[in-house]
Order: sequence, then C-alpha cells, then structure tokens
Amino acid sequence: MLFYSSGYAQENWKRLDSPTDKLLRHVFFVDSTTGWCAGRDGIIIHTSDGGKTWIEQNSTVQTFIVNLFFLDKNLGWALTLRTTLPFGSTIIKTTNGGDDWLTENYPEDNVFMNTIFFFDSLDGWIGGSKIAGTTDGGFTWVDANIDSGFVSNLPVLNFNFYNRQFGYACGGFIDLAGVIWRTTDFGLNWSSVGVSPDQVFDMFVFDSLNAITLSGDPEGFFGIGDIKTTDAGENWSFDELPLFGLSFAIDFRTNTEG
Repeated sequence: MLFYSSGYAQENWKRLDSPTDKLLRHVFFVDSTTGWCAGRDGIIIHTSDGGKTWIEQNSTVQTFIVNLFFLDKNLGWALTLRTTLPFGSTIIKTTNGGDDWLTENYPEDNVFMNTIFFFDSLDGWIGGSKIAGTTDGGFTWVDANIDSGFVSNLPVLNFNFYNRQFGYACGGFIDLAGVIWRTTDFGLNWSSVGVSPDQVFDMFVFDSLNAITLSGDPEGFFGIGDIKTTDAGENWSFDELPLFGLSFAIDFRTNTEG
C-alpha cells in the first residue's frame, strides 16, 4: 500500500495500488516526481510521476533493504544485510535510476550498516555498527573516530548533516538509550550523547544551532519525547508529548510547519 498527496491537508491523501504485496519500509524522492520505495525481499519500486504509478526494479538481492539514498535521478545507493555466511552488509548502487543495480559487500564481515549518505558521487558516509567514510564513491571505507562512552557504540540509524563540516547521526537501542552523535570536523571525529530511554530514528536540522528529534516508547507506557538543541548539539532538552508510540521519521516544510 502506498499513499499519495496532492496537497498539504490530511484529507487530500489517497490510497494507491502498489505493484507488489511485499512490505515497503523506505522511501526516497529527489524531486516532486521521481522517487523509490524499498523493503522486504530486496523489493525496489520506482515512480516518475509523483507516485501515481510505480514499476518494480531488479535490485539483484533478495534480502531486506534497510536504507535508500539518491543524489539525483540517476545515482543512488541502497543497503541490505546478508542473512547467510559471511554475515554482514551489502551496498547496491545504480547509475541509471535503478534500471541496473551493482552489488558490493562492505569490506568487513559481521559489520551491520543501517544508513548511507553521500554529498556527491565520491564523498559519503555509512553508519550502523560503526561510522565510516569514503572519498572514492564507496570503493574503500575508512573508520571514523568515535568517543568512548556507554552509548557511543550503539547502532547508528540515520545521518543528518547541516554541511560537510558539521552534522549529526542518530540511533541507539530499545530500552537502553537514544543516542545522537555530532561531528564538527568533516566527520573525522564524532562525540556521542544519550538523549532518551529508547532509540531515535530521524532528525531535522533547521540551521547551524537548532535541530529536533523525536523518541518513543515501544511499550506505550510513556509519551513520545520531543528532543531539541538550540546550541549546535552542546545540550539537548527533553519534553514528553501527550502522544504514544514510536516516531520513525520527522520532516519540516518550513521552520514552523512539520
């Protein structure tokens, strides 16, 4: 099942038919018309008309795709986790909008990556069991330095950069901690801080000082946490909202409408 909106009001959402009955978990659009969805059994579907129609693409993998990232209509990456020996992460890449996908295993076994991000065709980041960077389009990856601490080695789930020099990663583990990592030196070093009892899945960076993330309680005992910084990640506030569940994504159209 997919949803398509022709406006901003909730009543304008329409239910669409999907070309697959497989679970779709991730969506990525590069503009108002061109996007992809991915999920179970290596499924990737593509639209070029704003989601009105979708076609299935051959990802060349049969495992769950855990993340998607595209730079433009042609160049994109996806991540999946291998379920047979040797266990680890596999990166698939397309240079023609998903008509063809090339498979490349992450160079270390038993390293499980959840998210991938690129600034351009060469410079990018990958995160999960660790944070690593590439300057050659993913042919080689170099581990970043992460501070030592109780939460620093928990899984990274997402990247949110303000610019090449300054950015965040977020993640954590259920019933243990929600974590935000911060870099101010182009990703060479990352510092970590626990911000909530459960993992955080996404962030939104407004500017060089202000950012927001949400956390939830999967058991439903506590409300969703509204977590903010106004000083570039030096400190984070936590306010419990009268809403329950998990927040998997957050986005803003303007500084006040999200």
